[in-house]
Amino acid sequence: MEYKVSAVYVCPLPAADETAQIIAGRFGLQVQPLPGPGEAAAAALDDLAVKHKKETVIIVSQPALSVIMVLHLLHLDIKHYRQIAQDPGAVNLFEVRFGVPSALYINDTCHLHGLI
Repeated sequence: MEYKVSAVYVCPLPAADETAQIIAGRFGLQVQPLPGPGEAAAAALDDLAVKHKKETVIIVSQPALSVIMVLHLLHLDIKHYRQIAQDPGAVNLFEVRFGVPSALYINDTCHLHGLI
């Protein structure tokens, strides 16, 4: 499945910036900072959904913060933190339909098969 990426954001955590730069370069985009961590990143997701209606954005983050964002998008409390798996390099794909996030992939690592 091919998506036209409009923006690449990076959470302000170590090691995420290098990955974000590589991804943004692939699409000819500049990396933009995403506020964070924790609740600020969750609130930023809501802002991005409004700002980028009908657009595809990529957010690069560490696994722990990715879990927080997935929980937010699924409207689950932080007490469910351990129920969301996030492997390094995993992809989570959400589509906002009529203002409601729909999970298409969570913790997908198929792009890594054969590399590790």
